[in-house]
Amino acid sequence: MKYFVLCLFILVFLGVGKLCFNAFLNLKIAHFFKLTFKALNKRNKSSDIYISTVYLKQIITKLLKNRAKKELSSLACGRISLAKKWLMKHNFEFLSLSLTATKDINKAIEEFEKFVRREDVDIKPALLFLGCLYLQKNNKQKAKLCFDNLTEKQKNKYLKAQFYFLKAFFDADEGDLYSASLSINTAVKLFHKQMAFFEEANAYLFMGIIYKTALIYDIAQMMFSTALDIFKKINATKHMAYIYGNLGTLMCLQKRFDEALDYFEKALDTAQDYPIIKAEILNQKALLFLITQDYGKAIEFAELALQIHQKMENSLGIAFCKENMAQIYFAEKNFDKTIALTEESCPLYWDLQNYSAYFENMHLCALAQFMSDNFEVSEEKLRKILDMQYKYFSNFHFANAYNLLGLIYLKKNDHRRALGLFQQSLDLEQKNNRLSGIATDYMNMSLVEWKRGDILQAKKTLQTALEYAKANQDEELSALIEKQLESFSDI
Repeated sequence: MKYFVLCLFILVFLGVGKLCFNAFLNLKIAHFFKLTFKALNKRNKSSDIYISTVYLKQIITKLLKNRAKKELSSLACGRISLAKKWLMKHNFEFLSLSLTATKDINKAIEEFEKFVRREDVDIKPALLFLGCLYLQKNNKQKAKLCFDNLTEKQKNKYLKAQFYFLKAFFDADEGDLYSASLSINTAVKLFHKQMAFFEEANAYLFMGIIYKTALIYDIAQMMFSTALDIFKKINATKHMAYIYGNLGTLMCLQKRFDEALDYFEKALDTAQDYPIIKAEILNQKALLFLITQDYGKAIEFAELALQIHQKMENSLGIAFCKENMAQIYFAEKNFDKTIALTEESCPLYWDLQNYSAYFENMHLCALAQFMSDNFEVSEEKLRKILDMQYKYFSNFHFANAYNLLGLIYLKKNDHRRALGLFQQSLDLEQKNNRLSGIATDYMNMSLVEWKRGDILQAKKTLQTALEYAKANQDEELSALIEKQLESFSDI
């Protein structure tokens, strides 16, 4: 009996000791994670880094358990080289590669591209990580390739969360906002269970963007606010700035311009140490002044953003600034400057493999050429866009190109070809259920019918256009169509 009591006492003592040891270890992990996370964000002024909460905690845990004090101290100061060497030496290659992304995404992509080609490793975690890196670089085509080689049957909950995060992005990119909201909600729950709070906040941020796109403003604001609260708790300063910027754009969409400016100022104050994010906020301010038709201020802020991106040698930022300025000049009806800027932004987007932005800018250039009565040049650019529509993954609405081509042939009085092109545009718009696009196509088709002298059919087609415009709650387009119907009634 005495031996039994003694054994029981020893077991209880060991159990309590183990619990105390694990609790102490978890406290140390949390302490070093907090230091490391803050240092990595502070040392890297560029927003072009990617941090995985779970993998970073795994790295810190291994360094702590193996008493790699020098490597751990260096990592806590935001320096990764010693920790990477230690991880490679002890055969934790994947974790070493994940650490590269906290310093340089481009280098991490190169390393992971080599890693996933190997046959002696489990490439699923690497494909998920690589897909997230590609999205960070806005390379949707390569991210899609990674995603297409994965399934949702991931045993690891963190990997499953990453999968649903990627799925939500591609659902949204294809216009399926309902599926996207379901996927991102699943990702949020899984990230939370894994205590991956940084990723959870990013998922809430993306959820806010989905609801903002769907014009559900109150829920979008709630998602952004939730993300902001998490970023504040983990001292993710530059991500806080990004949230303030998104809240600013949300206010712009609701024409709450004073509130939008307040959020943009908060964003700029928060982003002082992060020039690229600061430049993004300046671009958002430029868009605000574009909406309010203060084109002088819009250009001023866009040029300030461009100077920062040029100094940081950020090609994507430079391309977007030029696109932004082109939009402003187009609104001012300065078509020469619009053409010049889009001809500068297009090659940049092409080199970055950002085909959606490339097509958007090419279309804007074609539109500016059209407005300048350069119909042949405009058609040439539109034909180029349409020739590439099946070659490159893109969320550009190719119906826009068919529509503008139809307007060109309408100007040439080639009514048969114009009607055919508007019909091709309509087929695509109906396929994607874009109500405003459908309304516009019907309006243009009615114009062709009116020019051909078929007034009765033109009225019927225009009435159909009005129904779609009202279904989309597009007051501006509805008013334009109603005005056109009134002019027909006088004939």
